[in-house]
Amino acid sequence: MLWYKEFKNNMPQDLKSMCIEYTQKFNHEPFWTYKSVANSKMWTIPPLGENRRRMYDEVPTQVLENISNFKKMITDITKLELENDSPVDCIWRFDENFTSCPIHTDAGGEHTGSVVTSVVGNFKIHLHVDDFPNSPIIDSVDVNESNLIVLNNTVYPHSVEGQGDLLVFGAEKYMKPEEYFKNE
Repeated sequence: MLWYKEFKNNMPQDLKSMCIEYTQKFNHEPFWTYKSVANSKMWTIPPLGENRRRMYDEVPTQVLENISNFKKMITDITKLELENDSPVDCIWRFDENFTSCPIHTDAGGEHTGSVVTSVVGNFKIHLHVDDFPNSPIIDSVDVNESNLIVLNNTVYPHSVEGQGDLLVFGAEKYMKPEEYFKNE
């Protein structure tokens, strides 16, 4: 089974601009919301309120439509349905205070697999032997503004390093990794 799939696709300029504006207009999630996010900044799309419910009324309709159109484009390119109710749809900032996330395997309760691309900056996603600190790297893939990476994140231990803003969408939680990521 593959640990990722890569698709060449340039990020639309209007989506990039919208993501940058989004991080300026809205507050990021509280630090340590997720283990892998730790003390980095993450903006969920739309923002989450109490009880981790999406606050659709906080975001202009045009922004939500742009995100929805981009998610449809991702589905057309990757043939992967994206989760609509998952708080995993987010912009995740890696900066001088947070240049890498710890090695982890996602639990899969909210999503099964992730689609990532860079809004700004360059990233590497590393595949590790085990889900333990300092586990050796087996393989790596580059993430930038010209590709989409679909990550088999609920099966394989991984970490991310880089600088910039990473756009992350959760795949449909009922997706079967053994089918989608099968060796072809």
